[in-house]
Amino acid sequence: MKTTLTVLALLLLAGTARAQVVEKRNPRTTIAVQPVNWVNGSFGVDVERRMKNPRHWLQVNLLAHTVTNNGPYEEWWTFYSEDDPFQRLRGLRLGVSYKIFFHRLFYYSAGVTYDNFRVRYRDSFMQAFEEEGLTFHEYVEDVLVNQRFDKLSTAIRAGFFSTFRHAVFVDVYAGLGYAYSFYDETKRAYDGGVFTFGYRGIFPSVGARFGVSF
Repeated sequence: MKTTLTVLALLLLAGTARAQVVEKRNPRTTIAVQPVNWVNGSFGVDVERRMKNPRHWLQVNLLAHTVTNNGPYEEWWTFYSEDDPFQRLRGLRLGVSYKIFFHRLFYYSAGVTYDNFRVRYRDSFMQAFEEEGLTFHEYVEDVLVNQRFDKLSTAIRAGFFSTFRHAVFVDVYAGLGYAYSFYDETKRAYDGGVFTFGYRGIFPSVGARFGVSF
């Protein structure tokens, strides 16, 4: 009887250990960052979850956009603004993508993203005013202006996904997307480049992610 119980216990332990190895080699969740976002003053993570089909993954991207000047006349330039400076940036990003692996290392994905950008910048312009029934214009210089952008984009990508010791991974992708930004067109548009706040049109969707899986 004792021998039988010992054998059963050993089989149970062996099965548990094997299940742990399989689970380790087939992670269900990943958490990653994209370093290029830091250059733009955006901080956050990508979280992925494996679906019932092990080749299918759902990714959620959460970011906070935050850049603040250290002085009243200090200005910033990022990929979001190209050659047009700004003084402060606030906002957020929410993105969702669906990824399908067609090979152990390669996949394609499709996703949608919403970005909210609240930008403050200095500007000078002509301002109209009325006096005694007449309309006059005066030059207003060095005024702080707030502009809001609500940007929707979608993209299709192909990527390469490689893991190291079944835990650390690198994910490199490239594709094409389309973006449309909503904003007050009487203010600065920031639409001089394909990654800018106010850009409307086709853009290259490229990047690299680094993270852990478990």
